[in-house]
Amino acid sequence: MDSEEAFPPGLLKRITNLYVLMHDVLPVSNLDEWIGGFVDERRPENEVRIHEAVAVVYLSVLDGLKASQQQKKHLYTVLVLVASGMTVRHMEQGLPDAAPGHDELLGRWKQAFAAGQRPVPRYTSTNHTK
Repeated sequence: MDSEEAFPPGLLKRITNLYVLMHDVLPVSNLDEWIGGFVDERRPENEVRIHEAVAVVYLSVLDGLKASQQQKKHLYTVLVLVASGMTVRHMEQGLPDAAPGHDELLGRWKQAFAAGQRPVPRYTSTNHTK
């Protein structure tokens, strides 16, 4: 079964939107690989919600900040670890100037997750980035 067939169309659109918004910092090389990462999840809908909250916080933190590609990748990694319940030692090292610290990032992520916030879509079809 194709990995895209494993999800209802609405969930696939949400997964695709995350890829479109975050592809430059994701640890995958293409959309198919990103989608495939959700196939073996026991609760893919929940995993998508986790990543959507990460994206909401990521995009809000970067809004108005100058950040290098390396700083963006570090911010994404820190947010994923924070969302996983990990405390990252010296995480501020490598983040963009004026980026919030661990506690604030965790608080923002928890709020976004609890509210079911989703980043604004930037696609017109699921084949947009293939």
